[in-house]
Amino acid sequence: MAKSRQPTVKDIQELLAFSPKLYADGFEPIKHWTGGGNKDGTDSFAYPIYDKLVDDFVTDIGAHASKMVMYVGC
Repeated sequence: MAKSRQPTVKDIQELLAFSPKLYADGFEPIKHWTGGGNKDGTDSFAYPIYDKLVDDFVTDIGAHASKMVMYVGC
């Protein structure tokens, strides 16, 4: 059974602190794309390499989300 809690004001403020940087003029969240054709002739799906700021934001979201649900009696 899971017991959830609501995010705190501090949780929300920490995530909102990313907003001005993520929406700054000229900020490019994707540094470049990789994948596709390989040297050995095989193909793989192309996927983006994100800016470190995006990676940090996603990591923080995960950290906060994991606090929101606590499993009891597992």
